[in-house]
Amino acid sequence: MRLGTPPSYELTPLGILILNKNPGRIIGMPTSEVYLDQKLIPNLLQIPKNHLDNGIQAQLYLKQEDILVVHVPHITANLAEILLENLKINSFIWKELTGISINPKEVVVSYTSKDESILSGKNRIISREGSLLSTSIQVMRQSGKSILGFIFSSGFLEELELKKPVAAELKQQSKATDFFMDKNLAMTFFSKSEIKIPLTYPFERKSFSISMLDKLGNGEYILKPSGGAAGLGLYPKGGIGAPISELREHLKNLESSGLLPERFQIQEFVPGKVWGIMGLILPGRQWKVLQIHTQQMDHQGRFIGGRWTSSFESGKIKFAEELFSRLVNQEGFDYLGLIQFDLIGDKIIEVNPRITASSPICHLLSLESKIQAHRGKEFHFRQIDINTQIQFPETPDKLRQAAQLIQKTQNESGFLILPQGINPLGKSRVVFVNDKEDLRFQNKFLEELENL
Repeated sequence: MRLGTPPSYELTPLGILILNKNPGRIIGMPTSEVYLDQKLIPNLLQIPKNHLDNGIQAQLYLKQEDILVVHVPHITANLAEILLENLKINSFIWKELTGISINPKEVVVSYTSKDESILSGKNRIISREGSLLSTSIQVMRQSGKSILGFIFSSGFLEELELKKPVAAELKQQSKATDFFMDKNLAMTFFSKSEIKIPLTYPFERKSFSISMLDKLGNGEYILKPSGGAAGLGLYPKGGIGAPISELREHLKNLESSGLLPERFQIQEFVPGKVWGIMGLILPGRQWKVLQIHTQQMDHQGRFIGGRWTSSFESGKIKFAEELFSRLVNQEGFDYLGLIQFDLIGDKIIEVNPRITASSPICHLLSLESKIQAHRGKEFHFRQIDINTQIQFPETPDKLRQAAQLIQKTQNESGFLILPQGINPLGKSRVVFVNDKEDLRFQNKFLEELENL
């Protein structure tokens, strides 16, 4: 069966947009696609890959004609109602504080299993068995809307090819995304390009032996799975390094338990605070810096918070521009799209060719004029903080009280609290706008939220 002409596409600060005939987009965020090594999830977390996905945090990216796709492992009628209520309340918060509508035109819930009581199609919600990724692409084909590839990796491409013909340049882009998601390949590329990185030794399980550690010098190191993300498989954790003697024992334990990653690297530990540069690579060796921020990591090496200020960005913008200029002119660099570099000092420690947990910063910055139209011309972004660990109340009544608390906080301080999406099954990610440097308004809000 002929599927027709390959669709066109557009490079955006949220990823690659596959363009279709009807207005609106399919917004789904399958975060498990960040793990190039698919064995890490079941081996280390003991859960299926797609159970990492919920997609609720993508709500802040919605426009009026968009369809939001989310995932829950097991869907019930009660959970569907709670999910819709959470989306409705968050839409109300955004509309009141910013004048911007993030209310989805339609909600599709993908699931692994469901109760017989779930009523498909009730209250604008549709449930479909499958992963968040496969469901998003199926909805794209049936609706004729465009789809946003937050992570345009080989996993996304394989699912897309089942439903749509794919242009040759998109296949090349998928390869380039996989290349930079592979930590071994990415760090080797940067090293050859004379871009500063920590001293890094790449390894493969099939050829690795403990004796190879003899070539490493004295000092402290960290172990990273080559296809990992979000601190999964990182050793040691908590922003510290380990001497070679400790790494030997850890690697022996991984080998004996069958948990040694297929590809991994040992990297020189660099002390210091992590910061990030997010930009967009465009055709013709063009690029733009979207935002520069500081990062806060937890004891497992996961991003749990970030901050943008105009003063920090202005102090780093020259460095960022020189980095992007050097990168796009390197022989063999053929990546296009969204990309983020994580650094300590002037050394790149990670590269993420995709949307990241700090992406709401550049998205909000792009909305400043719209928020000004609602709040007044005196409104400007001075400070943007992200907190990925906010626990909202589970019951609708308490959640409505939380919305009232957010409005009360704004009335008293001018401080904006904007949830990315309110997760009914765990912690939520929230953007805080124009707090004080010591986070006094955020901390006061969190204390009052806990007491609801």
